[in-house]
Amino acid sequence: MEREPATIHSLPDELLHAILSFLALDHSELGLDTLKAASLVHSSWRESAQRFIWQAGAELLTPAEVDAFIRTRDRRRCGPSELAVHAHTSTEQLVRLFDACRDGQLQMLMIAAPTRDLDPAVLQHPNLEHLRQLILQGWFVATPASTVQFPFKRLESLVAHDLTPRGRSSLHHFLSALSTSNLDALSSISLPSIAGPLAAETIAQALVPLAPKLKHLGLSLNDRVASTEAHFIPVLEAASTSLYSFECTTLPHTLLPHLPTSLRVLATMEEAADIHPTHLIDVVFARCTHLERLYFACERREIMYKPRGTEAILLARERGIDWRFAGEHGDDDE
Repeated sequence: MEREPATIHSLPDELLHAILSFLALDHSELGLDTLKAASLVHSSWRESAQRFIWQAGAELLTPAEVDAFIRTRDRRRCGPSELAVHAHTSTEQLVRLFDACRDGQLQMLMIAAPTRDLDPAVLQHPNLEHLRQLILQGWFVATPASTVQFPFKRLESLVAHDLTPRGRSSLHHFLSALSTSNLDALSSISLPSIAGPLAAETIAQALVPLAPKLKHLGLSLNDRVASTEAHFIPVLEAASTSLYSFECTTLPHTLLPHLPTSLRVLATMEEAADIHPTHLIDVVFARCTHLERLYFACERREIMYKPRGTEAILLARERGIDWRFAGEHGDDDE
């Protein structure tokens, strides 16, 4: 007796996932967008297939693409696990977009609005409760209410790229609201840009309550103002036993004596060559005894040819510290 061919929704999940993953590869004639479109109209694709296709994520480059995604709401059985929004017209459009993520498990959200205000109030949407990673880029001008509570209690990582004109940033209010939202899982914060010395003080103050649970901290300190650097000393001291990695655009020598003793990874970008080897030997290596990796965005010779430079490099090697410089990728570079 001849058996009927299996329909796609009756296939084992593992096999279905393998088939769809293969079809979505770049070299395939069927791209992920094609599979998504097919899943909305093909009745046999509306259950298992949609879980794999739509949960793969969505990247929306224009406001028109945001609207197009919103229109798929009633034909989808689930929302994306990752969502990247590169442009939007208004806060209201973002709310409608988050409405369209219902029945999903949205875990990563990126909103990029280089010339637009990001109102933190929009992040109170209940469909964001499963967020683990949040990436924001834009103007932080709107001030959230003091009683705001964000739903993403399992948030692990925050990147906030503040492009606000100097003197107008309210990023510190957003960070303060996070600290009162009981985000016990938040262990990584990166601030790739800070809107000037005036904002630095309030941002540092807002970071202090969050610091004891941080495993990673990234800061942009490139205005060469000594008072700006000093504001972040309490942040490092509050993270003295928890911080695993610290990345700073510049690493002022005034911060070195306050680096957390728990530190294992240290990276610095601009003006890395200005860090004197003596400070590394007598302060960093002496204080951070668990250090495993260093990255300096300068050439190795710029450190080696300084007084005590070779000593610092040899001491790092002796302690098993993997010290990489710009352009280096492996042991052959040493």
